[in-house]
Amino acid sequence: MSEEFGSDFITIVDDDGQEFELEVLDTMDYNGKTYTAFQIVYRLLQSDMKKKILYLADRNILVDQSIQQDFAPLEKVIHKINVAKDDRSTITSHQVYFSLYQQLVGDDDKEHFSELFSPDFFDLIIVDECHRGSAKEESRWRKILEYF
Repeated sequence: MSEEFGSDFITIVDDDGQEFELEVLDTMDYNGKTYTAFQIVYRLLQSDMKKKILYLADRNILVDQSIQQDFAPLEKVIHKINVAKDDRSTITSHQVYFSLYQQLVGDDDKEHFSELFSPDFFDLIIVDECHRGSAKEESRWRKILEYF
């Protein structure tokens, strides 16, 4: 493996108690992590292994760029969450959801995500840039992961 890449392995336990090893890529910027995430999401959707996916990021530019570039082939099944406008009864028709985690948990710590989605709604959650300061134990994205 190149010096630009590192990886860790984490163990995931599915609903049936079966354990899987997952390699988590840790690379420098602009090395294709988002495109890799798209490839995984695309294949999971095509195989019907996953039906509802949440992609979280900490900046609008990351969400918008991902939707417009790497995830563009999925444009018909993508939705960018807007807690001010979205309604629980109509938001469920999409497959890939993008959001800022700051939006899903407001500045007042209000958990907007629980107003829109049930705890078992998403099959997979991807957190982009989770290593930033928001990786603390009390971070907003951790609240989201704990709920789902």
